[in-house]
Order: sequence, then structure tokens, then C-alpha cells
Amino acid sequence: MSAPAKISGVEISHPDKILFPKSGITKLELVEYYVAVADYMLPHLQNRPITMQRFPNGIGKIGFYQKERSENAPNYVKPVRVKLKNEGSKTYILVHNNSTLAYLANQANIPIHTWLSRKGNINKPDMVIWDLDPNDDDFEKVREGAFLLRDFFKEYAGIEPFLKTTGQAVLTLPNRLISVSIICRR
Repeated sequence: MSAPAKISGVEISHPDKILFPKSGITKLELVEYYVAVADYMLPHLQNRPITMQRFPNGIGKIGFYQKERSENAPNYVKPVRVKLKNEGSKTYILVHNNSTLAYLANQANIPIHTWLSRKGNINKPDMVIWDLDPNDDDFEKVREGAFLLRDFFKEYAGIEPFLKTTGQAVLTLPNRLISVSIICRR
């Protein structure tokens, strides 16, 4: 067992815990990765409430979704109160800094699910997600579909999306004005 680690002001609990068994990636390595890619990740998270998907025992084990910010979350984990149609209101997390990313990784939050809208315009989404699910395991169909949609939006809507992967065979095409995301699952 290694000594406790502190990254971006966050004390990492159980840094040696394996979160990705096939590759042996530890919780500490996940935290280090989130902080290393913060400059690229944060612009996509800014001002968007998130839903956490936590895997405290690692990928491949049962995980759970956590929508609300914990009452005991540190001050650097910024809250946003969202009024919901039938559920009153809930306090979600906004991700603004490396410390919040480190906190999320320390909570074994592996995918970060952002809302399609932003704080201040919560009822006006500025992102669209296209979900492509092939009928079989042929990911090439998903890839081709993603490129067709990208080309369509580029030609007919003037949107200049870029292709990115987000894990588990997910491809997205975001854009600043209207972000078009194509999510593909095997």
C-alpha cells in the first residue's frame, strides 16, 4: 500500500485501488489523468451541471449514478441549484477547476455526464446528441454513420464539428454554437 497522495489539493483515498482491472489502472492514475487533461476537458464541462456515474469497486462491477452534490463536498466543488418540473429542485455539481476533476476521480466517477444546457439557460439546451446503436458488433457501421452525420451538418448547417471519442465506443461531434454529439455504443 502506498503513502496517501494529494493532488490539486485533494487527498486521494485508496490510491492503489484498481479501477480498470484489465489494464491495472489505479484510482491515483485516474486522478492524475483527469488533472493532466484538465485544459482539454474543462472547456467541455464549464457551466454544465453534471451527473456522476461512480464505480467504487472498479469498471466491471456494479456502479451507480449520483445526481446531487453531496452536502459534505468541499467548497471548490461548486453547486448549481436546478428547479425540476416534478421533483422540486436538486443541487448538481459544476466543474470549474482541477480540484473538482481530482475530487470526481477520487469518487471513482469515471464517465462525467454533462447536461445539454448550461447554468443560466438550463431550459435551453445548446447541444444535441445523436445516439448510434448498431444491431450487431460491427463498429465500422457506427464509425461510418458518425462521419455521414458530421459531413451532413458541416454541409447543410454550416457546423464545423470535430470528432472525439469518449470511451466505450462513443464518438461525439461537438460545436460551439450548437454542439452536435454523436454517441455510438457497441
